[in-house]
Amino acid sequence: MQDTISFDYKRYLRLLYERRVLCVVVALLVATAAIVFSYSLPKQYKASSTVFIESNVINELVKGIAVTPSMQGKVKALSVTMLSRTMLSDVAKELDLDLKADTPKKFDVLVDQLRDDTRIQLNEAQGVFIISFTNRDPRLARDFVNSLTRNYIESSTSEKREESYQATQFLADQIAVFKGRIDDAQKNIDTFTQERGALLSRDEGALRGEIQNLTKRKESLQLQQNELLARRNVLLLNTTSNTRLKDMQNSMRQLQVNYTDSYPKVVRLRQEIAELKTQAEKNRPAEESVIKQTPEYEQLRIQIASVSSEMKTLETDIASKQELLHQIPPLRTEYNELVRKKQNEETIYQKLVNRYSQSEVSKQMELQDKSVTFRVMDPAVLPTSPVSPNRVLLILVGILGGIGLAVGLVVGLDLINNTVKDVATLEETGLPVLAVVGRIVDPDQVAAARRTSIRLAVVGGAYACLVLSVLVLEGLKSPLMDKLVSQMLQHLT
Repeated sequence: MQDTISFDYKRYLRLLYERRVLCVVVALLVATAAIVFSYSLPKQYKASSTVFIESNVINELVKGIAVTPSMQGKVKALSVTMLSRTMLSDVAKELDLDLKADTPKKFDVLVDQLRDDTRIQLNEAQGVFIISFTNRDPRLARDFVNSLTRNYIESSTSEKREESYQATQFLADQIAVFKGRIDDAQKNIDTFTQERGALLSRDEGALRGEIQNLTKRKESLQLQQNELLARRNVLLLNTTSNTRLKDMQNSMRQLQVNYTDSYPKVVRLRQEIAELKTQAEKNRPAEESVIKQTPEYEQLRIQIASVSSEMKTLETDIASKQELLHQIPPLRTEYNELVRKKQNEETIYQKLVNRYSQSEVSKQMELQDKSVTFRVMDPAVLPTSPVSPNRVLLILVGILGGIGLAVGLVVGLDLINNTVKDVATLEETGLPVLAVVGRIVDPDQVAAARRTSIRLAVVGGAYACLVLSVLVLEGLKSPLMDKLVSQMLQHLT
């Protein structure tokens, strides 16, 4: 296994040596292409500014009294606001970038390009944010970052002040509205009290007691009336005919005890009773008229009329008080509802007054810039070194890529070459090998190959030194190559 690996290794080295011209040319061409590509890319300069979000100590002192914007709220809105079209348009006009974009479409493209080249990094833990901008012009990069930072801080401050003014005015308007609603609610309560105050002041328990006393008095009068009516009826029944009729009816009951209904005396007495009833019916009006004229009957009549009149008065009073008793709960419910509405309005009014006081303090804090403030810690300065392209990396990639491509090309050409390269290949086919003819060395070819190798070594070495020199100069950030390239371009143009 080791012999096979050693054999293959030497074989590929031999292949590389045999095609050394191709390898050197491909490697140098790729390295040259990488150098040309790296210098064809425009330089990009990056300017950045660091802004510190500072919370004033007054925030802690007025906590619960004033409402101030939180740092988290400002940080969240920062990226959206700073990269908005309005903000970028203002910065572009301030830097006269709009002069190059003479049409709305070009200006839109310019704004989009500015947004793509701007980066905002937030660090909430440290309370800072970094604004960076990349452009070919280092001065433009610096001026753009500083202008964008300044405009955002000014815009944020003015917006917060405007919000404070609007909030204070809104609260003032609402306070006036709710003050009027409280006054209207009080007027409704006063009107209701004037109209129904006497009824609202009545005690339901006392009213029920009065109704109960009146009911008892009515029941007592009812008993008295029944007694008087009974006495009157008795008086009316005490006529002569009624007295004789009662006597005859008593006799009839005694006879019926001893005799049957067909007994002659019983039959006769029943006939007499019937005749007496008939006679009594005829004589009753006259007899009652005589009784009604007596002083005793007149006294009973007056007493009955007096009791009836008093009972009617009591019934009226009871009905009136019961009606009042039924009216009191709905009236009290209505009154309580009016009071509740007023209390609700007063509660909201008091909250608005408290919020108005907080809003006044908040407004003063915003006016005096005493809440959350932005402090520019590191303003953008003129960048001296480009951030792209990374020429050292591109040249290294070109050198390594050229070597890899050259080796790969040689190996690939060998793989697609179907000619017999050694005896082992023939033996694998099963064909008999009769003889092996060694390589015939031509002295002229050997001399020519040696001369070619020397020339290739000199030219390739010199070119490789040139490529390495370019790599070293770029690593040292020397401006020499940039000057040479600029002069070459001037001569070409």
